[in-house]
Amino acid sequence: MPLSLVGLDLASAFYVRQAGKQAMPVLVLGSGDGRVAFAIANRGHRVVAVEPSPRMHATAGEKRPEAADVKLVHADLRTVRLDEKFGLVVAPQNALGLMGGPDELDAALATVRFHLGDDGVFAFDLRSDSDTNPQPLGRPAFAAHMRERGGQSARRLRRRAFSPNEVDLTLGRVGLEARERYGDFLLRPHEETDALQVVIAGTKPGEPR
Repeated sequence: MPLSLVGLDLASAFYVRQAGKQAMPVLVLGSGDGRVAFAIANRGHRVVAVEPSPRMHATAGEKRPEAADVKLVHADLRTVRLDEKFGLVVAPQNALGLMGGPDELDAALATVRFHLGDDGVFAFDLRSDSDTNPQPLGRPAFAAHMRERGGQSARRLRRRAFSPNEVDLTLGRVGLEARERYGDFLLRPHEETDALQVVIAGTKPGEPR
């Protein structure tokens, strides 16, 4: 049966297409209100969706489709460890941009690496540092109010922008590599001036499992 993407936004449609290429279940890291996770689950895939924000996790629970095979997990992206592997791991909606610096980003990518099954694929999008001379890792792109992880008070968290070179370096530190990079969800090749990176990555050849 042909995969129907009618009614989906471009980002959700991109991730649904990636899920359609994999036989194993899908892990969504930084699932927010569940938009992408539910779009994938509604196309017949089993999904585990991890979200660190208590408020967003609760919102996803309220919006969860009754028939969707999706498990919602409230956990920190840097430390969560589940008892299964996934054919596809996705980090949508600039989820990695909420990492506070290189160490946190490395920890989140180690989570990705831990959960990838054999020949698994990691797909993600994040804001791109479009300077031709990249700034140090973690230059703020914009600020957003979000509820503090594990607490009741609100604090200002800054989303981050990363150059393609920075992304490649951080992926490499955990044994991953970018295989495709686009400037939008329509798969236009990425250019230096693009404000968005859409990346498909996998395990580096020869890396131990």
